[in-house]
Amino acid sequence: MLLLRLTAPALGLPVAETKLWWLRLAPSDRGLDRAHLLADLERTPGQHLVVVRYGQTHDPLTQLEWVYNAADLDGAKVVWAREMRPDKTAQLLEHYRDRHVWLLEPDQQPVRLLPYPGAGAQHPAGPEGTALR
Repeated sequence: MLLLRLTAPALGLPVAETKLWWLRLAPSDRGLDRAHLLADLERTPGQHLVVVRYGQTHDPLTQLEWVYNAADLDGAKVVWAREMRPDKTAQLLEHYRDRHVWLLEPDQQPVRLLPYPGAGAQHPAGPEGTALR
């Protein structure tokens, strides 16, 4: 099947689109929202923590993952984390208390980046409230 899927475009055979993002072999613009958001945050002053709140129907097999990071978490300009139980999220916010904390809900349309409710750091002018491309 893999050989057929790889050679189908060259043979002029149609390839059905799959919902499984990791199985797609054709170029796709999926994942560009995260890349654009990351580029915007890297141009924004200060360090940032993006707390990702997935919807209850989020399916990691068919929807893209937003939470992955550079190897040096504490040295990274932008750190991504999943929202957790309130006590664990509070620990996360305390650990990164000097960062601008953002809330991202990627399963909402349009995807928006907003200041995280109750986080203490002032937010710089920048991508706040931005609807992603």
